[in-house]
Order: sequence, then structure tokens, then C-alpha cells
Amino acid sequence: MFFLCIIIPVSEYSILFLDLTAPNEIHPERFDKDFKLLSGCRNECLALDISMEIFDRDIDLDFFFSTGSYKKYRGIIVFYNFTRPETDRILIKLEKFIPMVYLLNPPPGNKGNFIGSDDLAGINDLFAHLLSRGFTRIGFFSVAMAGWAKDRFLAYKKLIGRYRLLLKQEWVCGFDLKTDKYRLECPGIVPARCLDAHNQIKDEYIELYFAQYFQPDFMPEAVMFANDYLANLFIGYAKKNNIKIPDDIAVTGFDGKTLAGQDRNFLTGIRQDFPHIGAMAVRMLHEIFTSARSSTGNRILCRGEFRPGRSTASVAGKRNHLPRLEKKSESFKNSVLAFLSECHDHKHVQNNIAGALGLNPEYFLTKFKKIFKTGFIEYLNNYRVARAEFLLKNTKKKITEILYETGFETSQHFNKEFKKRHQCTPRDYRKQLKNHKN
Repeated sequence: MFFLCIIIPVSEYSILFLDLTAPNEIHPERFDKDFKLLSGCRNECLALDISMEIFDRDIDLDFFFSTGSYKKYRGIIVFYNFTRPETDRILIKLEKFIPMVYLLNPPPGNKGNFIGSDDLAGINDLFAHLLSRGFTRIGFFSVAMAGWAKDRFLAYKKLIGRYRLLLKQEWVCGFDLKTDKYRLECPGIVPARCLDAHNQIKDEYIELYFAQYFQPDFMPEAVMFANDYLANLFIGYAKKNNIKIPDDIAVTGFDGKTLAGQDRNFLTGIRQDFPHIGAMAVRMLHEIFTSARSSTGNRILCRGEFRPGRSTASVAGKRNHLPRLEKKSESFKNSVLAFLSECHDHKHVQNNIAGALGLNPEYFLTKFKKIFKTGFIEYLNNYRVARAEFLLKNTKKKITEILYETGFETSQHFNKEFKKRHQCTPRDYRKQLKNHKN
């Protein structure tokens, strides 16, 4: 299939939208996302008086580069799901001659211009919601060998550590917890032979992974699916196999897409504004053309909108395979984590949580140490430092703002606790991050 479309015939600027993800057969779920991205690009082109041509994955990139065909354009937007050595090699060459912006998946070497979703922020929103509902045994499911899936897995793993939640390999499908590498083993499946054009396991094999992963005695209380498509496939699988959502297991997705015939209000997830992301890609190129931006190294992450649904409406603890004492400990832990996510910046946070739980403050501290295996103040400081680390990495907020936002009252206390864990001050930590990027 070859697709060429000239959106605006005459303009000072002309760009190319290079869609390297489109399979030979149209997939409705993926076509919807592609259409929304293209709509955003098209509308922004109209607003900025830019002409745009669209080529799909059947383009001969080697020929395109060697013949200098790229010279007719001022810039290129690249949309692809995963990297291939032969494709990456040509794209890296092209970057030396023409401005390029990558959509949703980072560029080869992660050094070029990029517009994507803020996966860490989205996964954090999902964690905060699940914890507020009392879920702490949280798994992750993916069957895609793609950059976006890995980014979401790494965000999941990071937040499991931040909240000190239990992490088990049997609760994670698609990745190895020790190496962070793709892991798609499944009885009767040879992954390399079962991948589609997007490097994701073909639909006809996915139920085999569901059967292996979702076993009643071993599955977690809640599972984060790498995207809505997988989550919606599982919802259909659950109905056929008498798995009740959310009573048996709570489910979240990511992207904001619903399959035909499914209730749009059922799945809890993160809705991405694909038209906005597409528009931002065109705007970034235009700013490069007009010297409002440098030609490379630009990176914009768009935060999605959290949308709660009935797939997480249950309260954790309904399943009764846990011993009674363990249930009580889990309930206490879940409640503390939920309150902590809301009031970790309060001055008397332990008294606030104890009061909310109806406990004497001294008894609360004793019970906390018994269940969490560490003192409350130590845990709180670790929690606040982890939050500060995230803000230093992902925002441009002043250090004094971060200090108060995370609950530290003085810079001396903030620096002391931060140095315990990072062997440097917050200011030096941010400098190291900048030097590493450069």
C-alpha cells in the first residue's frame, strides 16, 4: 500500500509526514490513533500555512535518502512504533541534513527532537488512584516489543519502588524484572514468529498469554495494561472465562481508546490527546524553521487526562484467599499509602493519618513500624526525597518550590535527607542531570 496526500498545495514551507507504522492491512484501533495524529498535524499546517505530504511504510527510505528526495522538504515528522537497524541507520543520516521530529516513540539514540506522552506522570496518576482504592498488589501486562511499552513498564517499576510495593515476576508480563529486557515467553509460542507489523503479539495468540498470566491463585489485585487495546481484549476474555472485573481483578489502560461495542465509561485509564500531540509536532518544526528553537534536542512530553471508570470501582480485599491477619495488615498498609499520597507535604502528617484511621498517634507509629518494617519518619523522608527527585528530573520548578511541595520545612533538612540517598545536594543533582543530557 502506498499513500501520498498533499494537504496544502502552495506554501513557503513544505514538510513530510513519514508514517512507518502502518501495516499492510488496516487495523481499526490503530487507524483511529493514526487518523487523530494526522488530523492534528493537518489542522496545525492549515493554521501555519504549511504544506504536508504523507508517505507510508512502503517508501524506499534508502532510495529516498540516496537520491536527495528529502531536499524538497523543510522538515520531516516521523511516526513509528519500534526501531529496526536498517531504518534507524537511514533516519540518523537524514537528521544531519534536515530537521526531524519523532512522534510518540523516541528517536534512534534518544537524541533527536521528540513529541510524546508523559508516561511517568500517567502511570503515577493510575498508581495514586489504585492506592486510594486500597490496591497494593499491582501487576503490569504487555506483549509489545516497542519503545512506548518499555517506557510505561519502566515507569511502573519505578513507582512500585517509590511506594515500596510488592513486586513479583509472575505479576509482570512482557518484561524481565532483573534486566528490564523484553520477555514474551509463553507455552506453545515462539514470539519471533507471532509478532505483527507493530512488533506486538498477534491477536490470535494473546489469549494464550492471558491464560498463563491470569490464574486465580497467582494473579495480582490490579493490573496495568500497556495500552487500552490490550485492556479491552482482556475485558472480552474475562467475560468468557468468568473473571469478574473489578471484583476479581481491577484493570487500567492507557491511551483513551475503546473497541467497537464496548462501554466508553468502563475502563479506567489515561486519555491521550492525539490531535494535540500531532499539532505540537508541526509547531515544533515551524519553530525550528523560524529559529525560535534549536534544530535538535527538543523534547516535549504531553500529560494525558486521567479518567476513572468502573474497572477499578471495587475496593481491594474482596478476594478472600489471604489469611485474616494478612488482610488486616494489607488494609492498614493500603489506607496509609492512600493518605500519604494526599498529605505527605503536611506538617503533622503522622497525626493527620492516625486521626483519619481513628488511632492514637503513638499506637499508629508502633503499628506502622511493625507492618512496614521501618519507622514512619524514615519512610516519610524516603517518600519525600523520591518525590523531590521526580520533580528535579521532570520539572523546571525552583528548588525552594520543590522543598515546600514535598513537605520539607528547611533547606538544611532537605539537603541532609537528599544527601543521605544521593550523596549530593538537590542543586548538584540537577546539575548532574543537565551534564548527563549534554
